[in-house]
Order: sequence, then structure tokens, then C-alpha cells
Amino acid sequence: GTSLCSGELHPDMIVYEEQHLKSDKRAYFSQLHNYHKDMIGFLSKLKESWETCKDPEKEILPKIPRFIP
Repeated sequence: GTSLCSGELHPDMIVYEEQHLKSDKRAYFSQLHNYHKDMIGFLSKLKESWETCKDPEKEILPKIPRFIP
């Protein structure tokens, strides 16, 4: 009985680990939400710029970063 309640199997340690995982999960989803919100804002601005410019290929395309591996 006492060997089961020591180290990582101690009830306090299990509760701590669960709280830590929940906290990490909340932080991850908060960062993911912020990333998505920023991406939508960027795409909305890009769409607006594209629709209002006279020649999108010359004015907009050079400003878009190219990701070439």
C-alpha cells in the first residue's frame, strides 16, 4: 500500500499532473486561436488590397512571401 502511494503514483502528484496537462492544453488552444485570428485578419487585408488595386499581379504578388523549400 505505501509503495503505491509514493512517487508518481501519489494522489497529490496525479492531481498536479492533471492540472498541469489542463493548463498546457488551455495555453495551446489559446495560442492556436490567436494564430487563426491573426491569419484571418491578414487574409482579409490581402483580399481588400487585391480588390482595390489596379494591377494585382504587379502591386500585390511581389509583397507576398514565397516559401520555397
